[in-house]
Amino acid sequence: MGSSGFRSWAIVVISLLGISTGPAAFGLSSIGIASEQLAREFGWSRTAISAAVSVMMLCTAACMPIAGKLIDTYGARRVLIPSVVILAACTGLLGFVHSYWQFIALYAGMGTIAVGTNSTAYMRVITSWFDHRRGLAIGIAGSGTGLGFAYVPLLSQALLDHGGWRMVYFGLAGVLLLVTLPLVLIGIREAAAHDAPHDQPDVQQGQSGDSMGAAMRKPDFWVLGSIFVVLAFVLYGLIPHLVPMLQDRGVSAADAAGIASLFGMAAFAGRLLIGFMVDQYDARRIAILFFSLSALGLALLALPLPV
Repeated sequence: MGSSGFRSWAIVVISLLGISTGPAAFGLSSIGIASEQLAREFGWSRTAISAAVSVMMLCTAACMPIAGKLIDTYGARRVLIPSVVILAACTGLLGFVHSYWQFIALYAGMGTIAVGTNSTAYMRVITSWFDHRRGLAIGIAGSGTGLGFAYVPLLSQALLDHGGWRMVYFGLAGVLLLVTLPLVLIGIREAAAHDAPHDQPDVQQGQSGDSMGAAMRKPDFWVLGSIFVVLAFVLYGLIPHLVPMLQDRGVSAADAAGIASLFGMAAFAGRLLIGFMVDQYDARRIAILFFSLSALGLALLALPLPV
């Protein structure tokens, strides 16, 4: 493997770690761990606490096109670096909140001014380095969200046990500043012309797709968009409530965090497997298989099984 090949796979690993510290993993997984103490200290209902996640996701949906435009204009690195700093600030400031509006405002900040820390910037960098095995590279990096869902519950529970819910947010902010930011500063760069992949000459570098207006006139755009809306509704609706739901069924806090971590490990492994499979097989059949397995898991969770 040449230096360019090593560099490209190093960027995939850095992207994997960076995505694992994004708003999806940090914002969603931590709130489920902290919700019981938040409710006890402030008297907020579970609905009020989880509303912060809804606000964050709505803001993310509204601001992602803007983030994409900024990435196209200024490059992924110039958007990603300040976004990581802003996400760390929003996360750390959550440890100082004393009112509900502050809590909501900071989660809104994660979905607006820190929206550049989502996977889009990392994927832009990866696609500049890969043509061949691009699906595998994207699958590995994209599994970062699952990796975050695997370790954030355990890390958050350890921080909670050590110093309460405020320590959860201080600790996560520290990870962003001491781990994510240095990795991005050192390792995230789009491929220069001499580093760009040349393993498939038939793929046109920099080839542009349809404009937004043209894409929106195609049925495929709306079908795919609807699929992602439903997926996000189910996934991001479940994750913040998974630990409290398990605790309601008599599971201890530590065991609930462990089960939430298993959820993340499965997501991590699934993304890796799917990334490999889409390079080999029909993506539609793969989607049907894994969506069916997800539906089966949700159905089992709804059953009154003993704990």
